[in-house]
Amino acid sequence: MPWLKRRHSLVLAIALVATTVLALGVGWMRSPLAGVSSERAAFVLANGLAATHPDYRIRIDDASEARKSLQNVSVPVLLEPRAAYPLLRGQEATRRENIEFLRSGEVTQPLLRPWRLTGAIHEPVSSPFLRDDADFLSLSDPQHQLRALIVGWLSEPMTEEAVDLWLPKGIDVAIFTERGSVGAPVSWDTHFCRDRNLPCPPDELLGASEGFRRWVAALRDEDSPLLTKLGLDLTDLRNRAKNGMMYGFIASAELEEIKNLSHKGQVRSIQIISAGLADARD
Repeated sequence: MPWLKRRHSLVLAIALVATTVLALGVGWMRSPLAGVSSERAAFVLANGLAATHPDYRIRIDDASEARKSLQNVSVPVLLEPRAAYPLLRGQEATRRENIEFLRSGEVTQPLLRPWRLTGAIHEPVSSPFLRDDADFLSLSDPQHQLRALIVGWLSEPMTEEAVDLWLPKGIDVAIFTERGSVGAPVSWDTHFCRDRNLPCPPDELLGASEGFRRWVAALRDEDSPLLTKLGLDLTDLRNRAKNGMMYGFIASAELEEIKNLSHKGQVRSIQIISAGLADARD
């Protein structure tokens, strides 16, 4: 009978829809996205990206919230190449990008092109100073106008507090892994709490080592798979945070301060990344 055929077709259609919905539900529950909030993904991925790329300044974009959909979690970040303090950079130096945590479990990162600072972090140390750097150090700067962004590598691991004794304004970035070591570098920079969504007042300024310790202390065991996507190991991070020793640093310093650093026996090498005149307002 026609009505019986129509009823049979309707039952089949309902069963097909139910099966599809159930399959999608099971797939979602098995997806790496399940149980990961957009806020948690932002806290782990944005900070992890910053930790593995000391050649860039990377911040959580608090003007744009992380978004979660059935397909991915999108984490907005602000990034820019590091500049020699206190030279001011306009908004054109900062760009907005997204880290995507896909349903497949993959993480897609923004394209960060290597530049002079990248090489100074990853390539083996060939000499204490490059020829151009030695020429720069021979300059005279009686008005204290010359500032430079430098990378220093230590002969032995030291604490940030010890190195800060050489630099009145402190370091910009602490590097907790040796130069040329296999895998992603582990680093942290001086920052405001709002830049990293750490549990502290937004306008509080944290030193590199203290900020690193607070971030690692806030990580959970279930964050380990996300960290692995960025080349980080949670156990290793906890050990380095507890140890607190750094192998190198990035700093913005005056010419005379750099000259003084070059005479320190604990400093293995110094490379000058960029230089310019200090801002008149500093």
